[in-house]
Amino acid sequence: MKKISVIIPCHNSSEWVGAAWQSLKNQTMEIESIECIFVDDASTDEGKTLDCLREIEAEAPESVIVIELSENLRQGGARNVGMQYMTGKYLLFLDSDDMYRPEAFEELYALAEKNDADIVQFYEEVLWRDILDSSMPERKDEGEEMLCDMRENPDARTVFLIHMMGPFGCKNKFYRTELIRKAGVRFSEKRIYEEPRFVYPLYLYAERVLITPYKYYIWRRHSESTMGSELGGRLLDHPEVQLELFEDLESRQELYEEYKREIDFHFFYSYYLETLRFYICNNGRLSVDYFRNMQRLLTEKIGNIKDNPCFQLMSDRPHLLAVSDTVDMHFDREEELKLHLKTVF
Repeated sequence: MKKISVIIPCHNSSEWVGAAWQSLKNQTMEIESIECIFVDDASTDEGKTLDCLREIEAEAPESVIVIELSENLRQGGARNVGMQYMTGKYLLFLDSDDMYRPEAFEELYALAEKNDADIVQFYEEVLWRDILDSSMPERKDEGEEMLCDMRENPDARTVFLIHMMGPFGCKNKFYRTELIRKAGVRFSEKRIYEEPRFVYPLYLYAERVLITPYKYYIWRRHSESTMGSELGGRLLDHPEVQLELFEDLESRQELYEEYKREIDFHFFYSYYLETLRFYICNNGRLSVDYFRNMQRLLTEKIGNIKDNPCFQLMSDRPHLLAVSDTVDMHFDREEELKLHLKTVF
């Protein structure tokens, strides 16, 4: 068994993936302990990405697996396929245009083992970079570690489930693979905003979560990044993923009943509030008919959100009350809806 599996989805990334691979080779943990699973997500660059991956595989055949997909499943689907091959005790995700700091794997492994952690949550360093710049920024860590033991303090789980500990992205977390199998989680496929479908349920099953202030992940943002180019045009992927997530959690009846207030609050916050915020901030399109359907679904699924104890606990958050008021509002035209939401956000 490898110590760590890392899954790297790749799509037309021949110019970027070399730096990602270099950051894996440069780990202070020996490469023999790392399983690098590269998934070519049906690239359309005349085989350039796949050729790069075959060269990487030839460098370290005992540590590299290359999977070629015939259909583009986007990052979530590619990660799902990659997870079918993982054998490591722990799991990380890396986008093909990003990098890890060289000490990341060794230190994350040590932290997880020392603290018996199901998840080690860390930070990302976000840099706007062009293709020629793969330099490693100076390490700047702030704050202290915090260990949350859900067995000793059940209220700690609520803190994670209602957005008090950051967003539900997948790349700033180090996962025990046993936890992933226990929770039976998967990413949404063929969509962006796909990560919460995988990440959120893990906090219903995890027993110990360590939060470390270290910035191990280097997120190289650029004009071709998914999150830099498609947010507005793919806006409706977000509520569709959150609806998938809610229905999955609702089907886990005992778990849903135990954490109903937290899951219902998350559905309001992510399915409704975040969609409206993304709509305004990312220049998306949202028809009045779709908005009315969101209002209807929200009311049918969770009732009046203002009666939810988690909503009351978080009611001092900016926009929360104003957005909750819109659940009962009527708008005839998208222009009216957009104008009102601009006053809210």
